[in-house]
Amino acid sequence: MCLNTRHPPHGVEREPPGAGREFADLGDVAVRTVGVCAAAGAAIAPLAGRWADRRLTRRVSGIAFAVAALSFVVGGLGAHHIVIIALAAVLLDMAAQATLIVGQHTIYRLDAHARARLNSVYIAIFFAGGAAGSQLGSIAYRVGGWGLASILGASMPLLALAYGSTEHRDQNRRSDVFSSAHLYRAN
Repeated sequence: MCLNTRHPPHGVEREPPGAGREFADLGDVAVRTVGVCAAAGAAIAPLAGRWADRRLTRRVSGIAFAVAALSFVVGGLGAHHIVIIALAAVLLDMAAQATLIVGQHTIYRLDAHARARLNSVYIAIFFAGGAAGSQLGSIAYRVGGWGLASILGASMPLLALAYGSTEHRDQNRRSDVFSSAHLYRAN
């Protein structure tokens, strides 16, 4: 069931008081432009796959977290400029695509016989994290506007980057990295 947001039900505010002032001059075309530009971030997927095949998953993840944080800083500073917001959307989508691809590459190495189950759990967690981030971002926007939402958005990938930097890397671990081509030829 869809809700007509141009005329919300009685008693429901269309926007919280004061929300959206930063974007009052941006119309529907501008919003669609940002969405189309963000789709351009999918171009990073084949590159991320190649980097993962070259055993660069940790490095790519770290760079992607830094780029995601940067995208929120860029978006936060460019609240009134559609080109800057579109650039931030592309950077964020590229970072998300890269982490998704290298993460899948990593989980495919865990158990060759359970790839479908592992991927299902991974994607569910990935989307649950995105939904939680969207909800937190909405709350931050309502409470503190675009600035607080941008700060929150930048802080999450920085926390992930900090956590990832503390991860112990086992030097004695057997190197049994599968290439993407091998994964798709399996059974």
